[in-house]
Amino acid sequence: MKTIVIGAGTAGCLVARRLSDAGDDVVLIEAGSGEPFPPSIRTPNWLGAQSEPGWHWPKLTATRTSASLPTPYLRGRGLGGSSSINGMLTTFGPIADYEAWPISGVRAAIERVSNDNPTVRIEPGAFSTMVCERLDDAGWSVGPAPLALSESSSGLVRRSSTRYLEGAPSIEVLPNVEVDRLILGPAGVQEVEFASGERCDGDRVVLCAGAIATPVLLLNSGIRSDEIGRGAADHPSIAVTYSLDGGAVASGPAHGAPPISMVAEREGVQVLVMDHIGTRVDDQGLGVITIALLDPDSSGSIGIDRQGQPLVDLNMLSAGDDRRRLVGVCREVIGLVEDVPHVRCLEPIPDGATEASEWVDAHLGPYSHVASSCGLGRALDSAGNVHGVAGLRVIDSSALPHLPRTNPMLPTLVLAEALAGVACEPNDRPSSGP
Repeated sequence: MKTIVIGAGTAGCLVARRLSDAGDDVVLIEAGSGEPFPPSIRTPNWLGAQSEPGWHWPKLTATRTSASLPTPYLRGRGLGGSSSINGMLTTFGPIADYEAWPISGVRAAIERVSNDNPTVRIEPGAFSTMVCERLDDAGWSVGPAPLALSESSSGLVRRSSTRYLEGAPSIEVLPNVEVDRLILGPAGVQEVEFASGERCDGDRVVLCAGAIATPVLLLNSGIRSDEIGRGAADHPSIAVTYSLDGGAVASGPAHGAPPISMVAEREGVQVLVMDHIGTRVDDQGLGVITIALLDPDSSGSIGIDRQGQPLVDLNMLSAGDDRRRLVGVCREVIGLVEDVPHVRCLEPIPDGATEASEWVDAHLGPYSHVASSCGLGRALDSAGNVHGVAGLRVIDSSALPHLPRTNPMLPTLVLAEALAGVACEPNDRPSSGP
């Protein structure tokens, strides 16, 4: 059987490997580079990776709130997708979230993903230690950040989903190939068309292009449903910058050190402390505290404009208590750090309610964790099949039933592992003969 997998990102590399191991001839199509990682991506300091030309979508933008203009939105491009440029924090989040998914085999998938993705914890920096001591005293759950790093002869290096492709028996990787549309025929989707006009056919297509590109490709292919693109959500976050001096300044070379070493959580809120903000020595004099809602009520949509380009409306802080909660937790965290020695907040939150709300709007950013833009049980059935379209399955973060209450890499891998298992079952494999 020949299976076309579109997108060699976090989910796509895993899916391609599982289908290959099951005997499929897999064509793995990736819009970005297939070259080996440059040093900026291999290094534990992911800030260099996020500015590496060619490894993200430079023109992609998103609207955060109804009052904001579109601003750049980070998504990985190239082998490994966003797993090659993300902040490397790998946590499963609440197990109860997985148990609510409408699919079987989740427990086994969690175990396999856990075994396949060992993490590294590093020595916390001075700023992280100071801040997390205050958070711990205030009742936050504080601990070392589990990072997607591996030991190598040259030290710690990033672990991305590309490792799933190593030693695969029957995967043909087509890098630097953009898919323009899926071709619908009498038997469903068995062919895709590239931006060049060339086509590639197979027995079935698995769409792993991610939470933005997947609904965009579906819509551009004429596959329309009220559920495609609806429900897209991200974790609203605020990044507060601090000036550091004396004992708060990170020791060692900033260019090689992960910015994040500690994580704190409480009641659906995550706090990350960055001990430095870049790759230069001068960047060691600044730190950042990022405060994010992991369980927002608000959600938005992914659509397309008249030219077929993505329209990303995250619609943050529009529902429930999202805005009030984010203002309140920002006040708390900034207040806890107010008298920490050698630390000065450069962007304090104002006292007044109106001013504080405006401050949140001005500082609001996403975690670049957009997910659930198609959703199992909405645009997709419980196996990831697109309703009403034969031969087409979606297995990526767009298929997550809801926004995970954690960083999305591991939940995406768990979903991919579980749904790839279904796709490998004999009764799920379409016949390629008469």
